[in-house]
Amino acid sequence: MEPKVEELQSEIEELKNGIEALTAKNKALISEKRKLQAKYQEIDVEQYSKLLDENEALKATLEKTQKQYKAETEKLASELKAKDSYLQKTILEDGLSSALLKAGVHEKYLKASLALLKNEAKVTQGENGYKAVIGDKDLNEFIPEWIKGEGQIFTLRNPETTFTPNGGAKEAPKKDDEPQSIKEMLSGMFDGK
Repeated sequence: MEPKVEELQSEIEELKNGIEALTAKNKALISEKRKLQAKYQEIDVEQYSKLLDENEALKATLEKTQKQYKAETEKLASELKAKDSYLQKTILEDGLSSALLKAGVHEKYLKASLALLKNEAKVTQGENGYKAVIGDKDLNEFIPEWIKGEGQIFTLRNPETTFTPNGGAKEAPKKDDEPQSIKEMLSGMFDGK
């Protein structure tokens, strides 16, 4: 089971607190050393040696803790980036798929419509959490408008009027609930009739 982000952040805070405690202890030992020097004009060699040993041990512990902290931070940052990437991909794909199907895109054309819109969509943080948007519009607002225009080709509904390249218009062929292939739909738009 992967540790949760909150648990990892808690561990980072503990490591930070440990570093701060070691730094404070180091400062206290240095201060104590100075007080002893001021109090006794001559330094006791044994005491001085002991303080130096303690200071070196604290430095080594601090260095080790800093390395652990750096490694943990890099690991957490990497995990967070991977999770963020997965979250964004999931929100985009699920949000787009749901909005497209809800708006009437036929399942046969879902992959094509997703491919067309996926690069335009992005994830933003709103009042109620993260959501997918295209431009400055929420998917539930953008997709129905898109379906009425250029996205209509991906639905089961035939356009009421097909516009030809020479500026004319003709009534689109009507079929039962059977979806037309994209090729059939497009051929009706460009045959000039």
